[in-house]
Amino acid sequence: ELPMDIPSTEQLIADHKEFMENTQKRQVEVDRICKAKQVKQSATKESRKIPKSKTPITEPEFRSPRVKYLWDKWRNVWMLEWERQRVLYDHLAYLKEKERADNFSWDDWRRRFLKFMNHKKSRLTDLFRKMDKDNNGLIPRDEFIDGIIRTKFDTSRLEMKAVADMFDRNNCGLIDWKEFIAALRPDWQEKAPD
Repeated sequence: ELPMDIPSTEQLIADHKEFMENTQKRQVEVDRICKAKQVKQSATKESRKIPKSKTPITEPEFRSPRVKYLWDKWRNVWMLEWERQRVLYDHLAYLKEKERADNFSWDDWRRRFLKFMNHKKSRLTDLFRKMDKDNNGLIPRDEFIDGIIRTKFDTSRLEMKAVADMFDRNNCGLIDWKEFIAALRPDWQEKAPD
């Protein structure tokens, strides 16, 4: 069970990094033991013709079953070590995303999104018209979230769920994009055709 706070998770990552460094230092000893007991592969005429990049990587063969056991266990430790590191970093990313969503502010998100769209020189109406496939002014909630994320705007799925919740008040799963733009830009009004 991983801790649900960032400082404890960061400490676990630091401890694991130290563990990985210590294991790396021990690699020399394991190599020394295993290389001495390895069976040398004889080079045949056929293997000389195959370029090194094409030769298949084979499992090393050992004279002693105990050395083979050590080699397998050591490789397993390395695999578990890298997997643990991945899990810790994924958990830290999740906690940071959760913290950002817990401290969600519509005004901050709105300012960041408008700045992003202005920087891209994109028009909001074009973005939402593209998402509104059947031109009824409503965008399915998941398409709305995915559409904003696809713009490469720096937001998270948790943050986008909070934004979608604000505009899917009746929980029907649809976002009125004109209402959304009106909230983003209070000065916006759709120009009616003449």
